[in-house]
Amino acid sequence: RHRFRFGTDPAECRSAAAPFFASEGPERPFLTLRSPLSVGERRRMNLFEPRWLALLDNIAGENGGSLLGASLATIHAANRCYLRDGDGVDADVVVDPHGACVAKIERVEESKRPSGARRVAVWLRGVEAVRAEGLATTNAGFLTGRVATDASDDDEAPGGAASVVAVVGLAHANPILERCAERGLLSSRERGGIDQEVARAIAERKR
Repeated sequence: RHRFRFGTDPAECRSAAAPFFASEGPERPFLTLRSPLSVGERRRMNLFEPRWLALLDNIAGENGGSLLGASLATIHAANRCYLRDGDGVDADVVVDPHGACVAKIERVEESKRPSGARRVAVWLRGVEAVRAEGLATTNAGFLTGRVATDASDDDEAPGGAASVVAVVGLAHANPILERCAERGLLSSRERGGIDQEVARAIAERKR
């Protein structure tokens, strides 16, 4: 879970993003997505927020001035909350480090929104599933971190050591249970324990 604040002024966003791209560290920026990008999947993204436009402009600057063929790291944001407050936005984002994917930009179209504000459409192609490490917030409005391509540790692999998932509110239970099922995690009932609430939620999901 990451909490941070970023501005909405285009010039401010460009200024905030510049120091990160000027550094030569192993960290790279991550574009947060509502659903994870899969390897081979092609997805169109319409980006118009100043923070994302600043990110794209800097990526283009590192790719000879063009976004075509550039590499971009993405990560699944399982939950996001943004609250506009004055001239900034307070963000509360929950991401899945295992839901990261390096993508290649295959197509770019720049246009304007009805308000006249700039908009950039990019077509991403997932090329490599990765794990995000050392995630950190920036005042530029995006997360940064390292990408790892090695296999997950045994205690993090599906069906490995015990994991605990706490769900507050039944409205969130089914989506989380689906993700647990995709990873092969077992409920306490399936492990031989008693978990009536989880069992009931699973039964509701199967209806």
